[in-house]
Amino acid sequence: MSLDLSTLKAEAAFHKALSAPARLKMLLALADGKEQNVRQLAAAGGISESQASQALGRLRTEGFLDNRVDGTFRLYSINTAWQPAIKQVARRCTAN
Repeated sequence: MSLDLSTLKAEAAFHKALSAPARLKMLLALADGKEQNVRQLAAAGGISESQASQALGRLRTEGFLDNRVDGTFRLYSINTAWQPAIKQVARRCTAN
């Protein structure tokens, strides 16, 4: 079996992003495709806005999230390339 290093790195980054419950909860809150701001995602993750902002910045830097500014709000959404994987995780998490 041939293993592509870039694919392995992407998989490892994906699983690392999901390893923190708050990050996972925020990603799952975005799984429906609707944009949300830091306050909404902090509530979804059960963490402070400061912690959420830090986690969202990390997820954005790693390519999982897109964002845009709307007035005074920064709105986050799942990057198109990662939507299928996040939706699959959401289905597994809500299957019970």
